[in-house]
This record gives sequence, C-alpha cells and structure tokens, in this order.
Amino acid sequence: MSNQKVLLSIKNLQKYFPIKKSHPFQVRKEYVKANKNVTIDIYEGETLGIVGESGCGKSTLGRTIIQLQRQTGGSSLYYGVHIDDWMPRYVKRVYQSLSKVSKSYDQDQALLKELKANRIDEASYETYRLKKIDFENKYYNTFRLIGGLATYDNLDEISRILLNRYHHLKKHSRLKQILDFEVEKLAINPKANSVKKQRIELALQTSQKDVDAIEAQIEGIRQRLKQQPKFELYEQFRDTGIDLSALTKRELRGLKKDLQIIFQDPYSSLDPRQKVSDIIGEGLLIHKFFKSKHNKGYQNYVLDMMEKCGLDKQYKNRYPHQFSGGQRQRIGIARALALKPKFIVCDEAVSALDVSIQSQIINLLQSLKQSDQLTYMFITHDLGVVRYISDRIGVMYFGNLVELAPAEELFNNPMHPYTRQLLNAIPAYEDENSQSVVWDIQYETDAFLFNYEKTKEADPDWVEVSQGHFVACKLKTMKETGGLV
Repeated sequence: MSNQKVLLSIKNLQKYFPIKKSHPFQVRKEYVKANKNVTIDIYEGETLGIVGESGCGKSTLGRTIIQLQRQTGGSSLYYGVHIDDWMPRYVKRVYQSLSKVSKSYDQDQALLKELKANRIDEASYETYRLKKIDFENKYYNTFRLIGGLATYDNLDEISRILLNRYHHLKKHSRLKQILDFEVEKLAINPKANSVKKQRIELALQTSQKDVDAIEAQIEGIRQRLKQQPKFELYEQFRDTGIDLSALTKRELRGLKKDLQIIFQDPYSSLDPRQKVSDIIGEGLLIHKFFKSKHNKGYQNYVLDMMEKCGLDKQYKNRYPHQFSGGQRQRIGIARALALKPKFIVCDEAVSALDVSIQSQIINLLQSLKQSDQLTYMFITHDLGVVRYISDRIGVMYFGNLVELAPAEELFNNPMHPYTRQLLNAIPAYEDENSQSVVWDIQYETDAFLFNYEKTKEADPDWVEVSQGHFVACKLKTMKETGGLV
C-alpha cells in the first residue's frame, strides 16, 4: 500500500469518556478509555476493515476519526483538501506561537533522546514511549506546518512572514470559493452576471501574484538554511494535511460533506417525519449544493441518487416506516453518497440485516466504491463479511489496535493471540475431506490476558513482522527477538 496516496493519517488518537464521580468529595477524575493511542494510515480507494468483539472501541474509532465525537488526544490529518486552499484558523495560532514553541523543542528533544538511550527495562521503555507520544502531540502541528523554517535565526521575522502568507492564502481561498459559486450560477442560468465573474477572476490573479511573492521569499530562506545540520530534522515535519482534531465547529462543518457515515441501525438513524427525498437531499441544501428543494436540478439529483442505490423513484414521497430493513439501509447509503464524500465510515452497516440482504448491500457498496472512487472504513464483528469486503483488516482489543494486515494475510497468518482467538471462534462446517486450522494459543493467550489484567493496557510494541503486517504483542516480539524491541 506504500505507493498509494494517504487519505487520512491517524496518529496517537485517544478518545476518553469521563465517568461520573462516585461521591461529591472525589478529587481524581476517572475516564473510560475507549480508544488508546491508535495510529494508522488509511489509503485512498481502499476498504479498511476494523474487527473485534462488542465494546472494543470499533464504532468509537470510526466516529472519532470523522469528529462526530471530538478526540481527546492525538491528530487526524485529512489529505482530501490541501491546507493552502482551506487555511483553518489553527494555522494562524501555530504561526503566532512559533518563537515560544521552537525554544522549548530542543530541550524536549534532548530529553527524549536520553530516555531512548536508557531503555534498559520494561519500566524505562514505557517511560520513553509515553514521553514520545507527548512530544509528538505537543509539536506535531507546529513543525509539520513550518518545517525547516524553525532553524532560521530570526524567528519573529519568520512568524511575520508566515502570518502574512496565512492572510493572503485565506483571501485567495475565499476568492476561489466565490468564483466557483459564480461559475455554478452561470451554468444554471447563462443570463447571470458574467461581469461579476470577470472582476473576481481579475482579483484572483492579483491575489495569486501576492501569494507567489511570499512563497518565493520563503523558498529563498529555505535554500539558505539547507546547509544547517538541523534543517533536515525539522524539514521532515513538513505536511499539507488538515488536522481535523484542531478545527473549530464551523470549520469542521465545512468538511462534513467529505466525511460521511452509514449507521448500524437503518431505522433509528432516519427521521421518521421526513420523506425519503427530503432525507437524501437535506445535506445538499445544508452544504449549498442547491439553493432550494424546488430547484429542478435538485429533484433530478435526488431521484438519480435513489436509483443508483437501488431505490425505486416512485417511492420518493414515502416515509421510513414504509420500507423494509434493507431498503432503509439503502436510504442511509444514498444520504451519505449524495454529498459526494471521499471517505465513508460503514458502522456495522449490514449487521442488522438478513444474510440475503447483507450480500445485496455489500455488493452495492463494492459497486459504488468503484464508480465513485470511495474510501471505506468498514466496522463489523462478522469475520466472514470483513474478509470479503476489506483490502486490509485491523483488529481492536479494549481500545487498542493490536494487529493490522492485508485481509488474506491476517486470516492465513494471524500473529496476535487475540486475533487467533477470534479466528478460532468462527463456526465452520466440516466434512471428512475438509481441514480446518486451529492454533495452539493457550499459553500465548493466558500470558497476554494476564499482562492486560495487570496493566489495564495492551502491549505497546508495534512491530512489522512481514511486509504490511503489523502486530502489537510484547510476548511475540520478546520470543522472537530475545528481548524488548
């Protein structure tokens, strides 16, 4: 998958839910740790399956990635939109805090190097691991935006240049949005004001010259800095992704059309008081794809979407309770697809359906993935379904991602004791000619579960045991390497 474009890069994602205090004088606040430092890249055009038993944090992970639930820690970088075309507010805050952050970076990095060098036992390894996570969370956004510019002698000057760049890019992005809107109006009504469009195009050209001048100034500084030893170290942080976790509510609302979800329950996720056409088209109006539902283009678009998802057009005025479970799930799929998203979380999307209907919905999702170039995160507890639909599969256990591998590799060569337990639990029909694989995992499972009961955490080591196959299991790595990795 390394040659594919990354659509979402999740680093140290945490989602904690606070627990109500047991008594009024309780000082320490306690949490349910639903997702614990999950790190994973999701590639454009793939289906990433997430599997595990109920309560392991699968659904929480999917909803947190698209920020239906704001994450507690870590970063979720989205590459479907270039940061220079969108310019969220947190970029400005990063540029303003540049001087202060850069001065503390060297000190923290020196401490991290010292902890890494002194990993002599399990306790010191854990101290290093936690410090490394804190370090990444603290500096990730800053240095991925400014890169090698952090080594420039006059940080105040760099801060001023970058803030100037921010304001010009913000203005440029806004002009492009206005121009797109005017072009859309002319496409619908050729008699619309074309003079206004020409004025915007002229302003856009002037704005582009301003942006190019600032970029040339920054590039000149970069060229001078290339001789400095620290430059390459800082330069590795440069990144153009948008951190979803750092967006304001208003900014996040603008990206919701790109990040959609198909819910598990095809009935409770639909408004029983709305007609099917209104359910599918509501997002189109919110995100201003169309001005009004009385627009002819709107009506045709909704009907085409219904037909695409296997719903008869004549049912457009029916209500959700008038449909079967499979049809209601198709409505949910049509609602998600209407906004032309790039990433869809399928949260147990077929679990509530009969087996025959499941196959129809899965085939529909596969077909839509190809035609609309979609990327899926497919969450399920059904190993048969996840094997069929997924390119890669991640296994979750108590909020941790414990194994990640291509689908067939995971089933043919599971490495983690918990993964092997899951696969051993699959019911299988056997005859005298069939052979089933049953892994001898009692020792590994007992050791792994004992470690979890003792620490309340899964093993921290994340090791690539073969190409694209990662496993987090200290027991495995210690047996194979003779010690801590």
